[in-house]
Amino acid sequence: MKKIILIFLVSTITLNLFSQVAVGEWRDHFSFRNVLMIQEAEEEYFLATSNGIFTYNKADKTKEKITKTTGLSDIGISTINYYNEKELLVIGYENGNIDIIVDKEITNISDIKNKNIAAAKNIFNVVFLDNFAFLSCGFGIIKFNLETFEIIETYYIGDEASLISIFDIIIYNDKFYVATENGIYYANTQNQNLIDFNNWTRIEDIPNYDKKITDICVFNDKIYAMYQESTEQQKKIIYYLENDTWQLFKESLSKTAKMYASTDKFIVVTKSKIYLYNENLLNVRNIENSETLSLNANSVFIDSNGVLWISDMYQGVLEEQADYSYNSIFMNGPYHLDTYKIKSYEGKTVATMGGFSPGTGENNWNNGATYFFNDNYWTNKTNEDAFDYYAISFNPEDNNNVFIGSWGDGVMEYQDGEIVNTYDMSNSPLESANGEERYVRVSSLYCDNESNLWVLNNTVEHSVNVLKADKTWMTFEFNGVLHKKKTIELIGTENNHIWIVLGKTGLFVLDYNNTIDNTTDDLYKKFYPSDETGEDLGQEIKAIAEDLDGNIWIASNEGVAVVYNPTEFSETGFYVNRIKITAELNDTLITAYLLKEEVVNAIAIDGANRKWFGTANSGVYLMSEDGTEELLHFTEKNSPLPSNHILSIAVDELSGEVFFATSSGLISYRSDATEGDSDFNDVYVFPNPVKETYTGIITIKGLVENADVKITDIAGNIVYQTTALGGQASWNGNNMSGRRVQTGVYLVFCTNDDGSKTHVTKLLFIN
Repeated sequence: MKKIILIFLVSTITLNLFSQVAVGEWRDHFSFRNVLMIQEAEEEYFLATSNGIFTYNKADKTKEKITKTTGLSDIGISTINYYNEKELLVIGYENGNIDIIVDKEITNISDIKNKNIAAAKNIFNVVFLDNFAFLSCGFGIIKFNLETFEIIETYYIGDEASLISIFDIIIYNDKFYVATENGIYYANTQNQNLIDFNNWTRIEDIPNYDKKITDICVFNDKIYAMYQESTEQQKKIIYYLENDTWQLFKESLSKTAKMYASTDKFIVVTKSKIYLYNENLLNVRNIENSETLSLNANSVFIDSNGVLWISDMYQGVLEEQADYSYNSIFMNGPYHLDTYKIKSYEGKTVATMGGFSPGTGENNWNNGATYFFNDNYWTNKTNEDAFDYYAISFNPEDNNNVFIGSWGDGVMEYQDGEIVNTYDMSNSPLESANGEERYVRVSSLYCDNESNLWVLNNTVEHSVNVLKADKTWMTFEFNGVLHKKKTIELIGTENNHIWIVLGKTGLFVLDYNNTIDNTTDDLYKKFYPSDETGEDLGQEIKAIAEDLDGNIWIASNEGVAVVYNPTEFSETGFYVNRIKITAELNDTLITAYLLKEEVVNAIAIDGANRKWFGTANSGVYLMSEDGTEELLHFTEKNSPLPSNHILSIAVDELSGEVFFATSSGLISYRSDATEGDSDFNDVYVFPNPVKETYTGIITIKGLVENADVKITDIAGNIVYQTTALGGQASWNGNNMSGRRVQTGVYLVFCTNDDGSKTHVTKLLFIN
């Protein structure tokens, strides 16, 4: 199956132009530091990461990215190769998908991905011969026609045409040589019947001839093969063929080792060391860690000018200079691909890498990583003195004051991106899950309107502590109700109640009567949410959020429900209301509870009081204000979402941009709703003027909540009218008859619901 799409390149040079991402547009926020490999074209280099590719222009040094958002069909890139004769780039994916880029046009071939194959579909390598590409895959070899973009043949070369993994493929002296899980096979490139496994011969005079060979290459007319031991260490050994005899070249290499050959150099790469050999196999130079170089190499490449490039796990690609220093090249983005939690407030967004194994709750022991997004640029901060950053809270009085909770090292306070305070066992009442210093696990943070920071401590005696605005602490007892409980999330409501998610043990609600220090008037209740019939809301509560009407929305492993009376304590807690959805199926009306079959991990409320739900398996849903109407449903199949597994959602209420932290990276979507303003002081239209080439959504921002918007021509004739979603209205440029309006100046009249506030602005429209 072929699908063709044009690439829309996003350049770092023009990044600031994207301060206004158009309504309905996506943009990815992937890490481009873990470069897997590099390929060279005439005018640029292609650098591959797992979630996309970026190009590096030889002349002007500009960088542009190509991802699922801008045209690629998938994520999980496993290999790329550039064919100079055809001026095309072949991209292979872990799931067997294939993209081919020719002159900024992408053709997708999904046949392998969609085929039912009882083996891994990973595409490991690509080689070219005349008009064909040969792809080594997890099940065999694919012959692909580069003229028709069709798969011609599949070679299953194991015994009796069995499926075996082909890890590498080369062409040498009119023969294919392939490295497989069962040794090295070869066949004549001119043989017209390579489908017949009998035409493939296994080399049996090499040591471990029937074992796993991961790499094969040719250097100085010698074939080199890399064998991987089946021991726990999986050490690798390199052999080479000389005078018809296989000889040992190098052994005891790490399991990450790979080998490469250029015209005059043979190179062995491990994560921490690169060995360079000359034509006589003399070790002429090594590249390794030093005071000026921290090496985590994935691969190497020597370009047409003899320049060495190192694809690194954390530094992008390292271009070697004449003095053997290195120029690090990467795209701006979060430092790591992994993002677990994300929060937005007043135009700024902060994300953390994630803190623990969701199954066991045990630490991942990653250095504390925080990603700050401001003015369309990511700034990365890593705290090597703390591990597993997780929870996030902004100070509502200062959006440059951010608190980060660690899954082991307490709370870090950041001011303007720098740590100014750390709170742990040594200087606060925060407790350790097992008594040791590195287990002060903070699961959630909430900074209230009085700048008091509520800290939720996981599986300890005192789960709730407050760092008050005066920097003194308050600890809540609750008579042991939360003793050693698994705590997940804490939110504060407009009426100053505190709601806490306890996972499989339900919810906890506190009314502290606006007196943090006086606990004698506190009311609190631990309960498991159920409806009026007594049916529980699933088996595990996952998340909660308060909407703009003060209702509490609850997510579980069996859908969502809402509490309409969250201020009314009762003996049994709070009744929840499941939302009923009615849909037509085969001319029959079917009623079901909202997302009843879904595990819902995250909830966010946008400026129009609509509900965004992030699920574990089905992507993202946008529901109407009351939850009864599905407005949008994004999945990895119908959108640029890199994964259907949503971990966290954040809404930037100023721009309407919605951020999704997924299991495969961070991405955002510009929605059509923002937070409403109190007046019309900051109304503006984007774009303005609307040029004849623009076909997207025209946005009117800075409106009071749910303003009435009328667009008229200069004579006063109404061409369009709508109601703002929160503080933003959208127009597609058509009149009420559905036709594109004519060139001219148009007036935008804005009025609040009672007519006491009005505003008029102008728009130039070119058609």
